[in-house]
Amino acid sequence: MEIINSLARNIFNNMYIIIIFYIVLGSFFEKKSLTNIINSILKTLMAVFIMEIGISVLNSSMANLNYIIPRAFRVIGIIPQNEGAAALGEFRYKEVINNIIFLGMIVNLFMAKFSRFKYIFLTGQQIIFMGSMLGIILVPLNFSYINSVLIGGIILGVLMSVIPALIKDESQEIIKNKKITVGHFSTLFFFLSIRLSSFIVKLNEENKFKFNKKNKIKTKELYNKKIDKNFSMFLDASIMSALFMIIIFILSAVFAKKEYVEEISGDSNYLIFAFKQGFLFACGIHIVLNGVRMFIQEIIPAFKGIAKKFVPDAILALDVSVLFPRNESILISSFIMSFLGGILAMILTSFYNFMVVLPAAMIHFFTGGGCGIYANSKGNKKISLFVSFVMGFLINLFPLILINHYKEIHFSRMVFAESDITFVGFILRFIIKLFN
Repeated sequence: MEIINSLARNIFNNMYIIIIFYIVLGSFFEKKSLTNIINSILKTLMAVFIMEIGISVLNSSMANLNYIIPRAFRVIGIIPQNEGAAALGEFRYKEVINNIIFLGMIVNLFMAKFSRFKYIFLTGQQIIFMGSMLGIILVPLNFSYINSVLIGGIILGVLMSVIPALIKDESQEIIKNKKITVGHFSTLFFFLSIRLSSFIVKLNEENKFKFNKKNKIKTKELYNKKIDKNFSMFLDASIMSALFMIIIFILSAVFAKKEYVEEISGDSNYLIFAFKQGFLFACGIHIVLNGVRMFIQEIIPAFKGIAKKFVPDAILALDVSVLFPRNESILISSFIMSFLGGILAMILTSFYNFMVVLPAAMIHFFTGGGCGIYANSKGNKKISLFVSFVMGFLINLFPLILINHYKEIHFSRMVFAESDITFVGFILRFIIKLFN
């Protein structure tokens, strides 16, 4: 058991080692030279570090916004942050969670080899988040160490294998690659976005969902119109995201009051601080997108070598950010609408409850932006904006379904943000309570 614990803690919980293992193995089967193998390893790790730097910049910017918003709107905020909630879980139930992850990855590989679900789930941070949720559900509900690991590991492995199948066709259509799909534990919302977009398109075709015909403008006409050169900068995704976040930061800073913001900023002028944080967010997006492009370029050739040898029909399931490079304008506009939906949810819940879920820009960017991209694949840009707003509203409400459990284990201010993680936790807890 100690050997397994050591492997889970030092190897299978370290995604860098796993990525290197996949590259070396795939390159070996492709009969690449040692120089090419080393080159692939270094470039892939560089891409991963670039993505992590981008995410770190985004987190830094959003951490400041999470301090300012509660003061600005006079609410006690629940912070939906996967990394923070996972860290709390690791601190309390580290051995159980690490072994759940270890077993889950083995189950995923076996299912890829022997079942019709040929997906190899490589989104490392998502595996850690789901493993942490399973741990913080099973252990506090009095499951033994062995039972927690067995049940949690099997559930995790099955989810890693099955969930990518729900959106495989749409993902591959967007990515333009049959060997890649999305492996991300917000698939429930992605799936709902696809269905809602398809439903709206169907209603439009049947003339049941009518706009005022005099004011109706076809989306293609709207987006194909020549933009005045003075406003062409608004077509740049980076500029749009920067301007939007600058507005959000400045408004929040004004309502939170100068003195409070300058305590956080280290005595920098509160408006300059807000302006800088908005730009930092846009820079983080730009860094992440470049890292994703580089990662895909390096990991796919190595993966093909493994697939040919062990699982000929294997499909690589990667983070939702693989959709972003081809859909930057949709991503940013969908993120903005999702974030606005989250703000509306926060305002509405504040009328009934002093404790509300804060609109975390990170989850609205990755999940809300992803929802818009999927909605656009079945509809158009107008539909994608509407769907993103609806999903953003739900993103902010969804963590509340597990709030009682979070309170029981004293996680009430830091919760998981992904829809699948919350839903699986809720269903698992409900079943255990039902039979216990």
